[in-house]
Amino acid sequence: MEFKKITLDDIDLLRPYFPYAKGRTCDYSVGGVFIWRDFFRMEYCIEDNVLYSRLHDPEWIGHYNLPLAEDIPSALMHLLAELKPTLAQVRFTTVPEPYLPMFQALCNIVFIAEQREYMDYLYSAEELANLSGRKFHGQKNLVNAFVRENPDWSFDRIGPENLPEVRAFFEADYRSDSDLPPSGQEEELKTFEVLDNLDLYGFQGWVLKAAGKVLGFTLGEVIGDTCYAHTEKADRNHKGAYQMVFNQFAKQLVSQGVTYINREDDMGDLGLRTAKLALHPVDTLKKYMIEVRT
Repeated sequence: MEFKKITLDDIDLLRPYFPYAKGRTCDYSVGGVFIWRDFFRMEYCIEDNVLYSRLHDPEWIGHYNLPLAEDIPSALMHLLAELKPTLAQVRFTTVPEPYLPMFQALCNIVFIAEQREYMDYLYSAEELANLSGRKFHGQKNLVNAFVRENPDWSFDRIGPENLPEVRAFFEADYRSDSDLPPSGQEEELKTFEVLDNLDLYGFQGWVLKAAGKVLGFTLGEVIGDTCYAHTEKADRNHKGAYQMVFNQFAKQLVSQGVTYINREDDMGDLGLRTAKLALHPVDTLKKYMIEVRT
């Protein structure tokens, strides 16, 4: 099997394979792969209509992803057979929980561990759109306060007419966030790439404005009944701006028939974990690292 580096030019080639993955985890989406392709040094190989991919840790040790195809069990066994002459053990990363029984039935597992820091948070699009009930009381109050204080607010699709404003807003935010860890810096850099290639990425972009000023934006990818909210930015000094962005985006998604919003993982950041739990996910999507003997 000949693996090669994933580049931006590969989006249309790899995109059709992502819907094969069950579990709604963000790792098997255009954003989950292409935003992180350089940070994790991702590679891919396509054989017999199967997408095989792997990433590398800082020591350049390879970690394989779930192969994507109509028949994933057969693809998994083929991968292990191909790797057997060179590897005694193969490590798979961010395996969605629905595939654990498959690994347990087909593979000689030598190690398995939940990757808590990569667990995704899944929300009801309708709940985030309506913010009904006591559990959303705080978020609803912030949205109402924003509307009262900004009667001329707007929430529009990002397009050629407003992209320069959105980019300038993010540029200012990006330059003020110099203390981000390496993963955060990479995510910020790739946000510029997404903004400049919205059609290629296939993302929806929406921008929140008030008094003619950009106060936030969001970038999301819809696959089936789920939207993957890959990027969400707002003016931290403007009360209710973040809540307004996710609430208005959820309203747009509900009107399109989207049922769930995956707001991705917390990367082990306790502050981010608290914020994600405060929005009351309807499910948490567990992922596992699995080492198997070939």
